[in-house]
Amino acid sequence: MKKTTILFILTIISTALLAHDKYFVLDLDSKDYKVVDISLHANKAYGKSIDIELYNLRYDKNTLILFSILPTVSKENWSAVNVKDLKAQIIDFRQLKLLFEDGFKMFLNSSGYDSDHLKRQDIILIIKKGDKYFRSENCITEYFKMIEQPVLFPNLMGNIYINTKSPDLSVKAFETRHKEIYKDFSVNAITSKNQTGSSSLKRPLERPLTFFSGSLEILGYKCYKFWQFTDWRVADGLNLRRGIDRFLYVPELGIIGGSFDSWFEPMVSQTVIFDHYMNEVLIIPESATDIHIH
Repeated sequence: MKKTTILFILTIISTALLAHDKYFVLDLDSKDYKVVDISLHANKAYGKSIDIELYNLRYDKNTLILFSILPTVSKENWSAVNVKDLKAQIIDFRQLKLLFEDGFKMFLNSSGYDSDHLKRQDIILIIKKGDKYFRSENCITEYFKMIEQPVLFPNLMGNIYINTKSPDLSVKAFETRHKEIYKDFSVNAITSKNQTGSSSLKRPLERPLTFFSGSLEILGYKCYKFWQFTDWRVADGLNLRRGIDRFLYVPELGIIGGSFDSWFEPMVSQTVIFDHYMNEVLIIPESATDIHIH
């Protein structure tokens, strides 16, 4: 199947998932929050001439809202829009905060089992370029809490926490140990397309988690690597509720790199997805000009 056809199918599916779209106009000069945006190029990681954009919104030192802008069939991440036509659907920053704060309460009340309200596909980002406004074609919005809490075991607090003081655990070490104990890879490691939708989290690993796997330096920044452990619950569509599968976190910037296996999974072989997972492959900024601090 040609790449354009696959992207077209992905666009239709993702659009269908957005039942009640909300629009948020990102103000790069806001006094209420700070924005850092990152330009990423997927060619090296996925062999696709595709660009991804990350927008980090920080309104306090412990909270991050990440907007990940993914490609469409046209290869354009944005399209012009008249904001007056969307007035009834636009939410302001206060409403955006409330939306995620309510989602965070649900997350806590579920003991970390339900993060679906913190990983969303129903928020469309709008930005202003010159005198015109543009809307994102595909956007995943995620809510994270940053903490620096030394703990005895790797992160067991849930998949929305970014803890740079957690003990490190690589994907390879985790999967090797999992296979020794359970005689198979975990549900996070799909080795066949038939596995999507057919596996779920089970005890003792029944909650989605985010693990710290090490640090490295990129473009002069100390970066912390994280990977997410969760299931592939959707069989007949995209598993976008997974959000960003792996990511690079810089405390003073936010998330500057990552991977979106759930988005690229229909476009590449399962061998590529499995290899990327086991080796924690990431799309990273290629130069300092890919990082924009507002």
